[in-house]
Amino acid sequence: MVKVYFDGETSYGSFIYGASVILPEDYTMNQLVTAIKDSGYRTFKLGTMRRLAKIP
Repeated sequence: MVKVYFDGETSYGSFIYGASVILPEDYTMNQLVTAIKDSGYRTFKLGTMRRLAKIP
């Protein structure tokens, strides 16, 4: 298991820096997006990304 850190906007409108989700070591982007969505976020940005990505 690995902890993935991201910055994201919750469904309530607050922006959280340094939020995290726990995923298996060989996770896919689909698993990451699903875990972030299930945690209550509507947008996110990883450290390597330039812009926020909307979660449909």
